[in-house]
Amino acid sequence: MPARRPLCALWRRIALTVCIGAWCPTINAVEHVTSARLAVIGEIVPGACAIDLADGGTANYGVIPLSSIPVDKPLHLEEKQIPFTIRCDDPMTIHLSARDMKPHTAVRSLLPGLELYGFGLGSVGDVNIGVYKLRVFSENLSAQDAQRKVVPVDLIFKFFNLDKWGKFDSGAFWSDGTSRLSFGTPGNGNRNKRTPGIYRLISGVFGVQPVINQRGDLPVGRVPLDGLASIDIYYQ
Repeated sequence: MPARRPLCALWRRIALTVCIGAWCPTINAVEHVTSARLAVIGEIVPGACAIDLADGGTANYGVIPLSSIPVDKPLHLEEKQIPFTIRCDDPMTIHLSARDMKPHTAVRSLLPGLELYGFGLGSVGDVNIGVYKLRVFSENLSAQDAQRKVVPVDLIFKFFNLDKWGKFDSGAFWSDGTSRLSFGTPGNGNRNKRTPGIYRLISGVFGVQPVINQRGDLPVGRVPLDGLASIDIYYQ
């Protein structure tokens, strides 16, 4: 008859076997998987530029007595100034153009030899009132460069479909929007071979000068001056 093992010894063996088995999963175990998706989204957006015009962008000539307008020749009103500031979120190359919003009302014959610069002053009935010129004062410009340092700039000019820039003293806009003005470092090469600079801020002054038709060609009664132009900013 075999010797009987103590019960405590048998217990210890069973307990050890169960403990080891708990750490050793069988090869027949089935693994289940479920998934969730994590997305990373966003958008890199280039900075923008905006223009602020003093006086709400309005050149107000108030009341003009009819008696102050000559009977046989046009009246040239004084040039009014409208300061402007262009601010950009990032350093940008900035171009400007202007478009006449009432081109069919321009009496361009009042600007002999300068018809392309004529913006319409509005009309009463079928009678046009006059014309005005719009320009940037080339001598009243300042800027902040990419490091926000205040620097002088020159006014430069090109046609919209050409790449050649040149220094531009008169600063006058073509009323059909086909000319562009920009800003460059003073003395940067030949005056006819200039390059637009990169700036965070440009400040300057617009000049507006109307010419009213002679009194005999004006409509009867109250005659409002009603010119309107769009100042377009191109930046990159």
